[in-house]
Amino acid sequence: MTRVAGHYWKNGNDNGTCQPPLEFERGQVALSRGPRIARLLAGRGDGVPERRFWGSARTREPGPGLLAAQRVDAHPEILLERYPPARYNVYTIDLDQDGAPDFIVESKKEWETRFVKSDLSRDGWNKLNASLSDGFAYLYFARLDRDLLKLFFLAGDEDYSDFSLRELDPETWKLKTVMPVLPLLDSDSPERRGIYWAYPWDIRGLPLKTADGKVRILAAFKHRIASGQDETPRPGVPAILFTGIATQGEKTGLFDALRPKFSFMSLREILARRAQALRPRVGLRDGVYHEPSGVESVSVAGKSVELRVPAPEHRGGRVVTRRYEYTLARDGRLRFTASSNDDVFVRVLMPYHWSWDGERIVRTDPRDGARRGLRAASTVTGKSPGATAAVIIVVLTGSLLPAMFAFRAAS
Repeated sequence: MTRVAGHYWKNGNDNGTCQPPLEFERGQVALSRGPRIARLLAGRGDGVPERRFWGSARTREPGPGLLAAQRVDAHPEILLERYPPARYNVYTIDLDQDGAPDFIVESKKEWETRFVKSDLSRDGWNKLNASLSDGFAYLYFARLDRDLLKLFFLAGDEDYSDFSLRELDPETWKLKTVMPVLPLLDSDSPERRGIYWAYPWDIRGLPLKTADGKVRILAAFKHRIASGQDETPRPGVPAILFTGIATQGEKTGLFDALRPKFSFMSLREILARRAQALRPRVGLRDGVYHEPSGVESVSVAGKSVELRVPAPEHRGGRVVTRRYEYTLARDGRLRFTASSNDDVFVRVLMPYHWSWDGERIVRTDPRDGARRGLRAASTVTGKSPGATAAVIIVVLTGSLLPAMFAFRAAS
């Protein structure tokens, strides 16, 4: 599992340098920007030109696939009375894609941002202000469907991060969260080439593919990435692939292995995949499952399984039968409980990873990556939502009763 720290890390001097957190996991990345550097990247400080675009991108216009609201020099006459220029800055962008520029009205002193339709028939108040934030707020719009523009909201400071896709309520034009996202970056430069964590200031564009009237972006759900305040990956959070130039990391990308897992999906498809991942797991389908040789089997009945497996070698390798209670995690992992005196459990079950992919009980040998699927051999009744089989690490963790073992994924 790879965890990406989504907040700034600073040393005691606050001198603009960064010391990485201790106890890094393998492949872990920290946001190596001190607060002072972050403020400079966001365009703060004396002598910095007035920004042209809404958010921390300031004067940098986004590349293909992304849109930014542009600040107007002359206050629109239609807004003068309601939002006087002494108190508000105004940005324009066609939020509802009707051909008429709409407005983003941002207070100069208060935590207030309004999304206002061109004819003032919609005016949504939000407790938000990218200009007053002490951290960063990169705010990129994208045309992902025929409705209102969607907003990639990439914000954070020293203590938190909020990377999400947001949209306007069609009636009130108040901003609401569609889902959290994990931004990754496809970088192509002599210094860094491959897939990296997407620090917001490194993002330049968003690959799009349009066909059959649908806009698709590159998304992946089969990953083990946690971000920001999360200690473990959250189910149903898609990784979204942006383009840009990575400014941190090794010469090759940390997430290059994920490239085959990305595919172009419409927003509707992404939301459907997310809903499936968040759907409560009701258990395995009752029935008998055999592995290809027919020697081993798993019989499922309710909340228990009966395993027919080879006995430990010191017993001569004969086939034995054991029954265990099980639970099914959201990501398809199977967890068994058994007595610590059960040598079949300790010697035969424990060395393997067990998961449910919606059709098969999958056993993975972490020593060589071999996977053996146990398919149902009898008529299966009932329903069980599909789950993505994930390669996990089984460890004994936590404070456990002496007579019990609990399996769970390593964090």
